[in-house]
Amino acid sequence: MPAIPDIILQAMARRNFWAFCLYWDRDFFERRPFLYQIAEQFQRIADGDIKSLSVSMPPRAGKSYITTLFSVWLIGRNPEGSVMRNSVTDRLYKKFSYDARSFIRNAKFNVIFPSVKLSDDKQNLEGWNTTKAIQVSYYGAGVTGAIMGFGASLVAITDDLYKGHEDAMSDVINEKTHTFYSSAHLSRLEKGCPQIDIGTRWSTNDVIGKNIENDLYDESIIVSALVDGKSFCEDVKTTEEYIELRNRTDEYIWESEYQQEPVELKGLVFPKSKMNFYDEVPAEGINIFYADPADEGLDKYSTPIGRIVGDKVYILDARFNTFNVTDNEPIILAMIETEKIDRGWIETNNFGASHLRTIRKQTSVPIRGVNNQQNKMLRILKESGYILKNFYFPKIHPSVEYTKFFNDLIRLLKTGKKNDDAADSLAGLCFMARRDFLKD
Repeated sequence: MPAIPDIILQAMARRNFWAFCLYWDRDFFERRPFLYQIAEQFQRIADGDIKSLSVSMPPRAGKSYITTLFSVWLIGRNPEGSVMRNSVTDRLYKKFSYDARSFIRNAKFNVIFPSVKLSDDKQNLEGWNTTKAIQVSYYGAGVTGAIMGFGASLVAITDDLYKGHEDAMSDVINEKTHTFYSSAHLSRLEKGCPQIDIGTRWSTNDVIGKNIENDLYDESIIVSALVDGKSFCEDVKTTEEYIELRNRTDEYIWESEYQQEPVELKGLVFPKSKMNFYDEVPAEGINIFYADPADEGLDKYSTPIGRIVGDKVYILDARFNTFNVTDNEPIILAMIETEKIDRGWIETNNFGASHLRTIRKQTSVPIRGVNNQQNKMLRILKESGYILKNFYFPKIHPSVEYTKFFNDLIRLLKTGKKNDDAADSLAGLCFMARRDFLKD
């Protein structure tokens, strides 16, 4: 079809969705030919050959773009009908709604569907109409929002119901998402309305996963980032980029977010058999530390100390105790001097900000604050691949506190929240070292 002249595509675009895609943005779709299989199944939805479809593919592949085009193409062909499209937040829904509405206004759309115009008095992003709409042409909401009281007749779409792994790993959020899908979303389908669920496969228990398990889709499209060791589309990301992502990413995240084949969380995050160890550390390098303060309870004040040499990080020692921040201030200041620290980071969540200010006043070494809001286990998993590949640990433990730190690190399970202080601080050290010094 790429060889077909534009004038022919224009003539075909009303009845053939892939032709409409090429007519609309030929360069984009010719560079991403894998989207043809999406368009082909969308066509089957439009023709009534199938009633339910799921689509899962890596981030930035263009799935939301082609879905917006499909929504307005359906409305162009059936201006009396309605499309419902729900997403994870109202903000994302409104972004989709804005894009779809702007496509209707586009002169290219008017060439294919000259009689389809937006209604003058109903153009709100929450729900807008064409002049021929019976109720509403396009509407929806976020998972936490309220859907307008209309029925979907042309298609009911969910487009990314989860923000990411953090949502999928939360039993509370996952349950709310399932409730929204089964009650608010499905209750708006009119008789015979087809369904399309689009989204990254975050976990085995997400909405698409459960529907596949229960055999609720007529068709499911699953596109993996790497196929036989090569990128599924070099225009999205190169093979080299995906391989680097895979090498520094935990298997759970890689298999779900990029391969669309989520696996159960299980086993140790840092199995000792996969870790690198050294007898002697190189004498020259950049000495760094990362402090994750604790001021109460059983949490540990955890501070791994490392030396960057080339693309490797050698862990030199660690401070790992249950002292409060006040008691740890002289310990950290002494560590900065004895370990000849070149750069450090201190988490500023809660009481960490005042702790950082106190340390800064008493040293000339650059110490920066870090405010972490992301789920703890998720950020550990994201850095674990790089740590296992590029971090080196001493064969002989240099201190009692390091022994406690290391034992805490190697006991952390992917399914558990115990023994996560050492891993969390090490993940922080890894992230900041990669950002400021290392090239991925």
